[in-house]
Amino acid sequence: MIFILFYLFTFINCCRPNCSYECSTPICYATCEPICLTPICSACINITGSSPVCSHTSECYINCPINQCEDVSCPQCETICNEHICDNIPNCYLECMETQCSWECRVPNIIECPEPVCELFCNRPACEYSNSIKNRIYILLFIITIIININY
Repeated sequence: MIFILFYLFTFINCCRPNCSYECSTPICYATCEPICLTPICSACINITGSSPVCSHTSECYINCPINQCEDVSCPQCETICNEHICDNIPNCYLECMETQCSWECRVPNIIECPEPVCELFCNRPACEYSNSIKNRIYILLFIITIIININY
């Protein structure tokens, strides 16, 4: 009994034209910006015969070039320190930690990325009555032909 119901259901559905949605596929891009750890830099002085003496400085900033490819690599940014810190100080140099950055991206909004537009399409049936002018002319000619043949 179940087999018969399954067969009937399958037969009924497979004999109808299929319908499905076709949607546009807009391509949109996330908006990303580099996020970097606070740079840690020190001004150090070499003292002969001992380890260098270093002092933390906050006169540094991170510079990130524009137009980087977010999907290829991490941001290629660099830490830049005020080099004037060591002016007039003998054996002074700047030492900074390696710049550590990553991307922070946000999903585009509806204005930046429109929603897909979908439309429902159905396959045509094997035989379909068409209400076109051409078919109406053929039907009219057929009727005229029958009337003429009946009168003669």
